[in-house]
Amino acid sequence: MAAIDGDISAAVNVGSKVGADIVIIGNATSISTVDKGGAKGQVRVGINVKVISSSQSAVVAAKSDFATASKNQVFASELEAFRRAGKKITEFLIPAIQEHWAPGSKKKKAQRSTPQGPKIDNSPLFFDDF
Repeated sequence: MAAIDGDISAAVNVGSKVGADIVIIGNATSISTVDKGGAKGQVRVGINVKVISSSQSAVVAAKSDFATASKNQVFASELEAFRRAGKKITEFLIPAIQEHWAPGSKKKKAQRSTPQGPKIDNSPLFFDDF
C-alpha cells in the first residue's frame, strides 16, 4: 500500500519481488462542476506519475499534468479530460522510459557513477604560507 501512496522504497521493493525493471506509481484526481441546468458538466483532472527503476532504486521520470473538458454529460467530460491528460503524460513518459532502457544510456551511467568531490590538497602548509 505504501508504494501506491508514492513511497519510492516500497515501489522498489515491489518491483524487485516481482522481477520488474520499472514500477510506475501515481494518482489521478477529478473535479467536476455542473451548469445550473444540470446537463452540461466541466471536469478538470490531474494526473501525477513517477517511473521508478527497481534495479537502481532511482526515479527515472516524473510528471504531473492536468486537462479540462466540457461535454454534455459529466461522465463524458471526465473521460475526455482523462484522455487529454493521459496523452500528455504518455508523450513524456514513453521517451523517458525508452532512454532508460537504451544501451549505454547517459542517465544509467550518471546514476551508477560515484560523484566526484572537490580535490583536497593535504600537503603540509609552511609558516610563510599564512
